[in-house]
Order: sequence, then structure tokens, then C-alpha cells
Amino acid sequence: MSPEAEFYEATDVDGWSCHDSGLWSLPVLSPDGTWTPGEWRAVGGQLRPFQNGIHLAAATGLLERLGPVMWEAEVCGRVMRRGSVGVARQARLVRGLPGWSERTARLFAVTCAAEVLHLADPEVAPLLEWMLGVARRHADGRATAAELALARQASWDSVTDGWEAGLDDAPRVAASAVRSVFDAEAWRAASDASRQARVAAGWGAEPAAALDEPWDPAASRAWRTAFSAAVQAALNRQLESLLRVLHEGGRE
Repeated sequence: MSPEAEFYEATDVDGWSCHDSGLWSLPVLSPDGTWTPGEWRAVGGQLRPFQNGIHLAAATGLLERLGPVMWEAEVCGRVMRRGSVGVARQARLVRGLPGWSERTARLFAVTCAAEVLHLADPEVAPLLEWMLGVARRHADGRATAAELALARQASWDSVTDGWEAGLDDAPRVAASAVRSVFDAEAWRAASDASRQARVAAGWGAEPAAALDEPWDPAASRAWRTAFSAAVQAALNRQLESLLRVLHEGGRE
């Protein structure tokens, strides 16, 4: 895998940014496999995070700033950082990440949802596992229209039934992660499924029943610590997997 880039950007196929207003000049892939960077893009005025500037994702923020086409970006001059987002006055796209495609995005979504399948309600877990199998076949172009429609409807029903049955948070959010893999846009499926899976992992860190006990400050702090640690661990695994997909592609 090539060295990790400092910043990344997501665009549609025409070069329009998915998370920032602006049209990019796109890099060109040469027959020898090298990339010619796109032209520099610049903005004037005072840099203001989420108001004015070119906003790019650091590696740690990739899961929240995916899109149909992913690129490595280069900045020039000062960069303001707000969390996992960099705000620059001047930047360009330098290299495409062809490992990212509709297929690998959908398979990545399935991988994230499958990681929390063990947290699902045991009565519906076999159905959720079948849904993920349909999603894998859909990514490979092997799912029939009938089974895809059935799986999509079942995924919505599983989430609705979980709310109506009063399931604990972990089983309910695990079902939501599975539902997310069927989003019409593959990159949204990847982003949403990974987010739901992280939350499910957090809820699964400690029994939700503990929240029903009389409030205890120490127990509450311990629960929040366990929740945050589980979410961060899931995030780290997802980012490692995502970077591997972006740079190498292949089957997740």
C-alpha cells in the first residue's frame, strides 16, 4: 500500500466536490500508471472552517467524507484544522484512488455491518445474515432484482420491528447497520453502515440494562468510558480497512 496521504477529497464523476462547494480540475492517469495532478484551486478571503476555504478530509475523517470518486489532495500554504478536516486556501488533487468503486464501497459497507451482527437479536440474526449475503451478491452483480427488493424491504422491517419490540440499543442499531448497506448510492451505504456499526459497538460494550438501574455517577462514567473506547476501536478497524480498500481495492 502506498504511503498514507495527508488529505483526501471526494467528488462526483465530473469533479464536483461532494462535501464542499467547488469544481476540481481532475488528475489524469497516464498509460505508464503515473498521475498528472489537476490544476490548483484557490479561494480568497479569510479562512473560516465550514464557511470559507477549501475543506479536505484527513485520514481520520474519511468515513464521514466519502463520495463516488476518491482522491489524494495536496495543499499549499496555511492549513486550519478543525477535528479531522483541513481548511486550506490553495489545493489540488494529485492522484486518484481507483481501488474505490461501487463494488468495493458496497463490500466495505457489508464488512462494517457484519462486524456487529453478533449484537443483533438472536431471533432475527439469521435473517440479517441472509440480507448481508444478498448485499454481497448485489455488489458483485449476482443478486436478482427480486431478492434485492425482498432484502431491502426486510431490512426496513427489521429496524421498525426492533423499535416496536422495544429492543435494547445494540440489537436495534446493529439491524440499522444492515439496513444501511442497501442505500441506493454505494458510498452512502459505506458511510452510513460504518457509522451505525460504530454506534452498535458502543452500545454493545456494556449491558444496556445497566442504564435502567438507579443512577450512580461512578457507574455512569464507567459506562461512558466503555462506550467511547468501543466506538474508537471500531473506528480504528474501519479506517484501516477503508485505507486498504482505497489503495488496493479487492474484495472486502
